[in-house]
Order: sequence, then C-alpha cells, then structure tokens
Amino acid sequence: MGKTPKKSPKKRSDNAKRARPSSTEEEQYGGNEDVLYLELFDLIRTLQAKDKTKEEQLKGLQEQLDQARDEIKSLKSKVEELKESLEFTQKQQDEANDKIERCEYDQDRQEDELIRQSIYSRRWNLIFYGIPETDDESCSDLIKHTMVSKLKMDQRKVNTTMFCGAHRLGRRKRASNNNKPRPIIVRFTCRADRESTWRQRYNLKGSSTRMAEDLPQNVREIRRDVLVPALKNARKCEGTKATIIGDRLLVNGKRYSFDKIPRKWQNVSQAPDDEMHNATHDEEPEQAQTSQVND
Repeated sequence: MGKTPKKSPKKRSDNAKRARPSSTEEEQYGGNEDVLYLELFDLIRTLQAKDKTKEEQLKGLQEQLDQARDEIKSLKSKVEELKESLEFTQKQQDEANDKIERCEYDQDRQEDELIRQSIYSRRWNLIFYGIPETDDESCSDLIKHTMVSKLKMDQRKVNTTMFCGAHRLGRRKRASNNNKPRPIIVRFTCRADRESTWRQRYNLKGSSTRMAEDLPQNVREIRRDVLVPALKNARKCEGTKATIIGDRLLVNGKRYSFDKIPRKWQNVSQAPDDEMHNATHDEEPEQAQTSQVND
C-alpha cells in the first residue's frame, strides 16, 4: 500500500499567519470604529435636537389651535347673541310697524269722521261773493236783498227767512279800486230755507254775484284737483248725468269717493278756476279764509 502524503506544517502556519491581522491593521480598524461611533453619536444628537424642535413647534401649533378653537367658540356665542338680538329687534320693529299701521288707519278714520262732521255742520251755511261792501252795512239785509233781486225768490218767503248769523270773511282791506269785496258767510236757522236758497243759484249765471257751499279746505282742494276734472270728463260721455256732492262724485246715481275715481275719468291737469266754479258752484279760489257761523 502506498502511504498518504502528509501536509506540510509550514503551509498551515503560513495560512494562520495570513488570517491573523497585524497590530497596525487592528489599530487602524479600531480608529475607524471610533470615528463611526462619534459620527453616529453626532447624528443621534442632531436628530434629537431636531425632534425636540419639532415637538416645540407642534406644541406651539397645538396651543394656537386651542386658542383658535376658543376664539371660534367665543365668536359663535357672540353670533348667537347677535342673532337673538336681531330677532328681538325684528320682532319689535314688526310690532312697531303694526302699531303704526293701526295708528295711521285710526287717524285716517278720524280724519274722515271729522271731515264728515265738518261738512254736516256746514250744511246750514252758504257763502256769497261779489256783494259790494260798505262801511255801515248789515250783512243780513244784503243777503236778503240778493235773494230777492238776484236769486228771484219770493219777497214774503225771504222776509220770513231767519239767519243765525251773517258776516264778512277775512280782514277788511284798505280802500282801493282793485279790492274785491270780501265774501259773506251766512248760517240759516232752518235747513229748508238754506236748501231753497241754494236751488236758486242758477239764477246767478252771468251775474257778478256768486254763491257757494261752505266746505272744509281739504274738501275744496279735492274738488279742485280731482273731482272737477273727473266731472268734466264724465260729462263728455253722452247720456251721462254727473254732479258733485260734498267730497264725492255722483255719476248716473252712483257715488265715487275722490280716491276711487275710475281711471277713464281721471285727469292729472288742474281745472281752471272759472270752470271749477261753473261745474260745482263752489267758493272762489281766491278765498283765503272761511269761517263757520256759530249758532
């Protein structure tokens, strides 16, 4: 048998010698390891510092968020208070508007009632224009003379007619050729005498003397601005009978208040003074003052 050759011991020691690092390599390797540790330690410290900064920033943001939430909550509370206040104010305003509407309605009713009463209380009165004025005059005698001479009334009936009072209207002006005589207002004792006198007004046509009903100022304005133009337009229609009674227009037996005149009869233009007088036989426009004669 052949013998197995043995490995050379020299070769094993060479391999062992080659695997073991030298002292220089060990020092170099140890130095590199320390550098790595230092670098890693610095990196950790840097990351810790950044983490601490982030935590502080997050804490600050959280505080700002909490503060913002508190402010929002406070604002919501204020908004609710303002909303309740506005609702209360709106309710008060609505109540005030309702009261104003009721007051205006009541005021309109009261004004209408006062106008009705004023018109009714003046129904015993008549106003005469164009009667010459003298120093020592008796208004009652002047009116009775006019009733006989101008209105063509029976002398005996006129003699029995009684007045509660008769006087000129307005202050007496200085003597002048251009001065017109002041109108005379007369209050009849008997309503029937007043009506019979009023029915004779057409006899004054073409005369310098005129006669009119005693009406409140606002009714005269309504007549002038609304009723007289409507009366003229209504009379343009063939077969239409129209007249004015108080503050109402009477057309073919139907009454219309000044605020309910049909549009076809409305007229924005103001009627001339003479036409107004001829249509209604109302007082003259230049009359600045009327005074009711008291009983």
